[in-house]
Amino acid sequence: VAGLLVSLSSVLPAVAGEQDPKLFVTHLASTAMETMTAKGVSDQDRAAKFRTLFSDDVDIPEIAKFVLGRYWRVATQDQRQEFIRSFEDIVVLTWSTRFKDYGGDLRHSVTRIQGADLIEVPLRPAPHFDLDAQAVITALQGAPVKLVFLCSPGNPTGTTLAPAAIEAVLHATRERTLVVIDEAYVEFSQQSSWIERLHEFPHLVVLRTLSKAYSLAGARVGSVIADPSIIALLSKLLPPYSMSTGTIEATLRALAPAALPIATARIERLIGERNRLAVRLRTHPAVLAVSPSSSNFLFVTVTDPVAFLTRANAAGFLLRDCTRDPRTPLGIRISVSAPDINDRLLEALSTP
Repeated sequence: VAGLLVSLSSVLPAVAGEQDPKLFVTHLASTAMETMTAKGVSDQDRAAKFRTLFSDDVDIPEIAKFVLGRYWRVATQDQRQEFIRSFEDIVVLTWSTRFKDYGGDLRHSVTRIQGADLIEVPLRPAPHFDLDAQAVITALQGAPVKLVFLCSPGNPTGTTLAPAAIEAVLHATRERTLVVIDEAYVEFSQQSSWIERLHEFPHLVVLRTLSKAYSLAGARVGSVIADPSIIALLSKLLPPYSMSTGTIEATLRALAPAALPIATARIERLIGERNRLAVRLRTHPAVLAVSPSSSNFLFVTVTDPVAFLTRANAAGFLLRDCTRDPRTPLGIRISVSAPDINDRLLEALSTP
């Protein structure tokens, strides 16, 4: 995953207060657009100039440094031992994870590559899929756990984890374990980002992406936001030229001042449609429950998944079948679309 590694200083509270990060993004994008669209500039110079926009010259004292690059890479043995020691350390993973839908869970694969063990702690049952903080804390006891992964909002559940439960895990892991919170869908949530709490928990790492709310799934652009010491370690793993010119330009266009209000309006429309679709689905006789969603999809529990999916497929709709996972034997994920498409789906599902 190509992305930005964002290093935040110890005075991060100002990110949520004195210094509005949206203003910084707007300033960065407008400046970068001028730089990156200049004619006759080589790719190497373009990349170098883009990096300078994240240097200490940018008048954002709360943000110490940005490092661009790709953080998907196997480290050298010495670097791995700084983070996860092969055949010694453990990773705790709470289901659901948003990578399960892409040919297997990448976190499982990465854990195995690094030679670490994996403890999977299930969320509480549907429809809310709450975080069992005590189960996570119990998994930490007597084990050399180095990483805890949480997804909020999650996929395919769409639910957010209760702040109190996450806080309990953060307190229990202080000075011993990194807690990584994947916030891929946070723009669709009413909850605040955990970025605002980084000054309280230096072992907290937040993952963000432009794939969802900003429609850049193909660009594979994301960010790691964490304490400077963590970013310093991750920076050792970055290969050169990890962000292509096309990716950079697509990102800048998505974050340009003129584009941000369009993205915000699109998100608001989608949330409205999500809520409308949820209300309608809750009255459907085949729907047992609709999980509270903070994402761009709905997770529904139905009486007969095969019949439900067949009816949708016959009308040209492809819904995500979640029944193969033993934890969601009656689960189906429905992506939220435009109003007319959502209406067509509802009509199809109501047809005998």
